[in-house]
Amino acid sequence: LKRLQPGAIILMHASDSCKMTDAALPTIIKETRAAGYRFVKVSELLTLGPNDTKIR
Repeated sequence: LKRLQPGAIILMHASDSCKMTDAALPTIIKETRAAGYRFVKVSELLTLGPNDTKIR
């Protein structure tokens, strides 16, 4: 979460380690909200206008 920035999309993979992803999700949500961010649908994110988010 150190690289989190406005407009970021958090991508998580459901693979062999999906139990680890499931276990990490509550912490990710809590820490993201504590940092002042909120979660929105991608369709809403696109309506918020341009930003300086880097594509990786």
